[in-house]
Amino acid sequence: SGGGAIVSYYSGSLTLDHVVVKNSTSGGGGGGLLFSGNNGNLIIGNSTFDGNSTTASGANGNGGGIAAFAQSHSIVISNSTISNNTNTSGFYGGGASLGGTGGTVSITNTTIAGNSAGGGAVAAGGGGGILIQSPSIAITNSTIVNNSWNGGSAPNNGGGGLSLFNGGTAVLKNNIIANTINPPISKLICFKKLIPKYENIFFEFSWK
Repeated sequence: SGGGAIVSYYSGSLTLDHVVVKNSTSGGGGGGLLFSGNNGNLIIGNSTFDGNSTTASGANGNGGGIAAFAQSHSIVISNSTISNNTNTSGFYGGGASLGGTGGTVSITNTTIAGNSAGGGAVAAGGGGGILIQSPSIAITNSTIVNNSWNGGSAPNNGGGGLSLFNGGTAVLKNNIIANTINPPISKLICFKKLIPKYENIFFEFSWK
């Protein structure tokens, strides 16, 4: 089960434009949206995912707002807002969990704010704002603020704002990434098996 409001499962590409998904709940991945497949792209533009949640635990709990797995295809999010989504018992992504073993993930002109993931019983995982698993990641002209990771503090866990991994390159350009909530173990960004490249990034390392 998954996708509190929208489910696209091995159904080809999906485009969402000027869509609002709000206050939905799922017992599986993707409190608002679950996209899964190896034969299409996910394109989200001018849309809002707000106040959604997943109640699933462990590895089944992915993406309080969005859980998207495009395998070798692309996930593109632009001019959108992912806010106030929660994933309290799952491992990955308060606002969103995005990925694909050979695909690309691109986020542009998007706000990711007030999301949270993890809880006292969650030892592994990360990405209070967003978790991305892809060999090619680009985040541009976006704001990632006031997100939190509340789970375990092992070296490869955390990322109150971002958790990025899967080998390859992550390019972060012209972004504001600030105000991870909870103690320093939450970390603002967690990189795992990735080479980060920064350009014009404002970081604010203050914890509430």
